[in-house]
Amino acid sequence: MKNGTIIKIGLTILLVIILFLKIHPDEILNVISTIQPVFLLSALFFVPTMYAIRAYRWDILLRSISIHKPYPHIYRILLIGVFYGLITPGKIGELGRAFHFEESSPIILSSIVVEKLTDIYVLLVLSTITIFFFFVENTLLFSGILFCCAIILIGTLILHSSWFLTTIARFFRISGYQVEIFIMHFKKQFGPTTHFVLVLSLSFLYYGLTYLFGMCLLTALQTQWRVVLTMPLIILMGNIPLTISGLGLRESIGALTFTLLDESAAIGFSFALLLFIFITFIPGIFGYFLAIKTEYAVKQLKVPEK
Repeated sequence: MKNGTIIKIGLTILLVIILFLKIHPDEILNVISTIQPVFLLSALFFVPTMYAIRAYRWDILLRSISIHKPYPHIYRILLIGVFYGLITPGKIGELGRAFHFEESSPIILSSIVVEKLTDIYVLLVLSTITIFFFFVENTLLFSGILFCCAIILIGTLILHSSWFLTTIARFFRISGYQVEIFIMHFKKQFGPTTHFVLVLSLSFLYYGLTYLFGMCLLTALQTQWRVVLTMPLIILMGNIPLTISGLGLRESIGALTFTLLDESAAIGFSFALLLFIFITFIPGIFGYFLAIKTEYAVKQLKVPEK
């Protein structure tokens, strides 16, 4: 087992222990036992539509670099990517979507990176608005969002740097030619173009639906709607690759922000956990079965005729 994985497991266990020292498990069980199932099920109906928007957004990016695939294929590969992301640190496994295309991997990777980067920028904007309105005096959250902004800005500059990416690629035995292909297609998609404006608009629409989804969850948890504004913070911080699938970190942010808004920490914990289960875990399970089906179909094609 790699040292990085061991550290992540250790941090996950540590954060979960700290959480359960501050929030008694009985409080969480009590919150879960009083959930209103009708509103919980109504929240679930938003998820396929949210993923439909994500798939359409990716389709636009692919078409902008002259890759045309049937929409159902894109939707299916997107779900398989969610499964890959579920079982890898920092959801880096989502890049594995590229291997389900016959086109050059660097070209497909560029579209996935642009899609994820757009997501992060939208989350940063929404999270910053939330902090300035509700948590500007909280040093931890304010410092956290500034740190995230700095990291993403540096990351974006690196993705535009041929020299830097080529230097890194050498350690992974990736040719400079592949790096140049990636950068060329990345720049073509990530910039002030019509398709990028549409992708950005769809990203805000996606999170608009996510707010409605969150309101259904909060109604099921029988708490006030205004705390739904903490959602981008919970999702953003939960994507930081410090723990396994963000476990512990995401729930800690949920408990902290809910407490600061005079809500129960147990409800904040439960809300953050439900966000993960509905938006990532359940679609990831579907992605798992789709991945198995795809592998089976490929093996069948490779079986020689007798």
